[in-house]
Amino acid sequence: MTRKRKNKLVIFDMDETLVDFYPIHDKAFHKATRKVYDCPGCYEKVDHAGRLIPESIKNMCKICKVPASVIKKNMQKAMKLYIKEFVNSVPKNTGKYVNPGVKKLLNALKGKVKLALVTRDEPEITEKILKATGLDKYFKTAISKDSGKTRADCIRKAIKKMKHKGDVIVFGDSVHDIEAGKKVGATTIAMLTGPTKRARLKKQKPDYIFKDFKNTEKILEAVL
Repeated sequence: MTRKRKNKLVIFDMDETLVDFYPIHDKAFHKATRKVYDCPGCYEKVDHAGRLIPESIKNMCKICKVPASVIKKNMQKAMKLYIKEFVNSVPKNTGKYVNPGVKKLLNALKGKVKLALVTRDEPEITEKILKATGLDKYFKTAISKDSGKTRADCIRKAIKKMKHKGDVIVFGDSVHDIEAGKKVGATTIAMLTGPTKRARLKKQKPDYIFKDFKNTEKILEAVL
């Protein structure tokens, strides 16, 4: 008698987990903060991993001592410019922006588990990245930043949208991904594909930590 595979939903973070569009994000961030707030924005100067783009802009402006009232008044303008700059900067050939091993893993998981994407990116940016990289064919459900106040809310929305009642596995590169996964009772897999160091991720006590997606077999063992 063959053992029946458990019903599982695997949820992936996008930026700096599946893909690395950091140079394009940084370019858009710099242009938006410079043009709108006269502040030389740089993502390396703020803790941007797993955070909403407006939060990073706000934190950058605080470093530049931009008054809170000015930040709030011009945030919508800054975000429109950010999104426009990002979308227009994505090249036709995006192969180098997909992290090594990602598509091999997704191909191995497709049909064996349910797949969903949860990101705190703007919907326009999420759609552009998924279509440009071809990752859209793997994810019927993609939850962007406007789908909940917190990352845990977004994960819950993905679970509800998928009508899922089995095990949940959450992949992410930031402490926020791991914290959110634990809040919904998911198995958490931390990836060292982003700027967050191993020691900081380890403090969150993820179930697994992987350097990257290259070791497909080991990751499949953790998931399946």
